[in-house]
Amino acid sequence: MSFTSGSRCASPTSTTGSRRRSPTKRSTGDNDVVIAVFGNRMSGGREFVEVLSKFQDDVEGNSSLAYSLRFSEPFALDGRRVRLVLVPDLDRLEPLGNNAWILTALAKFLVSEYYAGRRISGAIYTHPIRERGIGPSVKRHIDMFRAICGREFSENVVVATTLWDRIDINNGAHNHEQCYQYHYKELVEEGATILEHNNALDSAQDIVRRLLRTQPEALRLQTELMEDGISLDQTNIGRLMKPVIEKQIVVRGGQVSGLKQEMHDAQNDPDPSKPVEVEQVLAYSSKMISEIEDEIVQLEEAERGLVEFHASNVFLEDRGSAKGVDMLLSPTSGTFSRTSSIPISPTPHPWKSRIRSAFNVRSLSDFFRRVSRVRLRR
Repeated sequence: MSFTSGSRCASPTSTTGSRRRSPTKRSTGDNDVVIAVFGNRMSGGREFVEVLSKFQDDVEGNSSLAYSLRFSEPFALDGRRVRLVLVPDLDRLEPLGNNAWILTALAKFLVSEYYAGRRISGAIYTHPIRERGIGPSVKRHIDMFRAICGREFSENVVVATTLWDRIDINNGAHNHEQCYQYHYKELVEEGATILEHNNALDSAQDIVRRLLRTQPEALRLQTELMEDGISLDQTNIGRLMKPVIEKQIVVRGGQVSGLKQEMHDAQNDPDPSKPVEVEQVLAYSSKMISEIEDEIVQLEEAERGLVEFHASNVFLEDRGSAKGVDMLLSPTSGTFSRTSSIPISPTPHPWKSRIRSAFNVRSLSDFFRRVSRVRLRR
């Protein structure tokens, strides 16, 4: 099957009417549509949203918004009220544990929507056409996206190729073909659609219109959390993400071991003529160990967030708060909540850093006193 830069791949004949409908679903008004927008940080997802609407939280200079679930202002299209949810890059580890906190925020939103009896009308995956489809990062992103959506949601998916204005038309056509062959062929065969977005309003509206015709459904992640009752780390996306965090913890553990070995070697250096060098090694190693151990704590907290996340906890949180995320997209309230982004970073624990730093400084000071006594005796 061949594609050119302007081609579109229509999905097979819809079988939506024969899908199993969840008994917990309730009507929230045929005119209200919620669509999630995925993609890596440079894929043009934010620009796609801004062509159609604007973000309520779009405060200039607020860099933290790049790491939060963000909601657009509602806009009208073909008599429907649409709102887009921009999901940050799930493969972006920095700040440390960022990917896990993004996933936790997304899961909380999806669970809250499920509890409220609502379903997502569609998901848009933005792919920058200047990227060829053979890189490992592209496959990793697609795998994460498919793990969240699942096969049953494929008819509600549009892959939007973006940034056509930044590449030669022939190169774009070549990349489009590679992307399809390597990553999107199976997704399209399951019912998804590939559409071109040229950064113009009409192409963005065409993409949204495609999803207006679909029946809202539960994503795989919602089904796993709500119907299967498993923790976030045991879901398909959780099983992809957790090993990445564990690997980073192991890497940093090795770095700490190496620095401790350097300190040990410096402390046992028989050459008394290098006290300055020894002090420099110890000071630098101690500082680095403290910083890396803080990073390990951040990663462990992110991993624990995945393990401890259960749908039932969200339900209890929402009941104990001012209606939680449920009000955020409530179609019956007439307006949307002023809350327009869900922060993803956990509350830091500075006391852990202070305790660790104090311990390291104390150990280093004791060592210097011992060295000084030895040198005086000599």
